[in-house]
Amino acid sequence: MKDRKYLVLFLLAIFIFSCKKDNKLVLQDNYLGNETAGKTAIDAYLNDQFVKPYNIEVKYKWDQSLFDQQYILVPPQETNIMPFMEGVKKAWLDPYNAETGSDVFMKIYTPKQMILSGSAEINTDGTEVLGEASGGLTILLTNVNGTDLTDEGAVTQLVHVINHEFTHILNQKKVIPVEYAKVSAGDYSGNWATAKEIPLQLGFISAYARDKYTEDIAEMVSWMLTWGKDGYEAYLNKTIIDPTDPAKKRLIPDPAYAAGIAKMRQKEAIVVDYFKKNFNIDFYSLQTRVHASIATISNN
Repeated sequence: MKDRKYLVLFLLAIFIFSCKKDNKLVLQDNYLGNETAGKTAIDAYLNDQFVKPYNIEVKYKWDQSLFDQQYILVPPQETNIMPFMEGVKKAWLDPYNAETGSDVFMKIYTPKQMILSGSAEINTDGTEVLGEASGGLTILLTNVNGTDLTDEGAVTQLVHVINHEFTHILNQKKVIPVEYAKVSAGDYSGNWATAKEIPLQLGFISAYARDKYTEDIAEMVSWMLTWGKDGYEAYLNKTIIDPTDPAKKRLIPDPAYAAGIAKMRQKEAIVVDYFKKNFNIDFYSLQTRVHASIATISNN
């Protein structure tokens, strides 16, 4: 019985050894977005435009563990990667480089990883998450497959999203002035998506800006940059017909927006000062450059 036991163990050992020898485990990337195995033209482009100059790793090959598991997402299609990232470059890196006179500022402040998703993250209330920034080091960008760079509206959204998320990165490195949060204290609400109030009447540039003061300043910076000076002023230009005008033609500022616009002007001044004091950047000049990128991207 003892000899039989040893024989069984000996044969089992031979079997296990044979399995190890003949059946090697090969680890492969999980290609779900029609990615090509190995280094490709996409990798060469990303290496030249993002890795070498800024040490930014762009992760586009699918890894579900990088995303919040509550969302059902799809990978970015390979054909969309280079056009999308070229849009990101023109909407974000190029304007800052032009404004600061070199790429040194962006070498210092850019995140070190960008993660791409083909679809947007959809919340239960119907709102979409188009970007996230975390730890001052990572930016997640979604909806790569749904971004048509020939459509000005889609390009405007891309310009807004990347500049919104980069504002978070900057705020994680240089603290938001305490006075900013005080301007609209008491008006922030986690129920911003269903709120009935008009954002501008409360001093907010968008509905999402009401979520919390950190989102408020990111929305303020990104929409001001995206709209440009004229677009921003047009947003604040709320008028009504002067009731004292017999001809009913003369327009006057709408008093319903007066308090909100006053708060917006306070926030604008804080933003401009924040960029100048912390980064020596002329915000209004940067605004002109970022806004111009919309036409540059959509016309290519």
